[in-house]
Amino acid sequence: MDGFEKRRNDKKEIIMQTAIELFNKYGFEKVTMTEIAEKAHVSKV
Repeated sequence: MDGFEKRRNDKKEIIMQTAIELFNKYGFEKVTMTEIAEKAHVSKV
């Protein structure tokens, strides 16, 4: 695994963990992609 793949995988893990945290706190239906992206410090694009 090169550096790019590692960073990509790390970012995916951060996004997934952030989403799970928000879903548990607010419920799946109430969480937006924007909220996940902001809390995970990533772009929504």
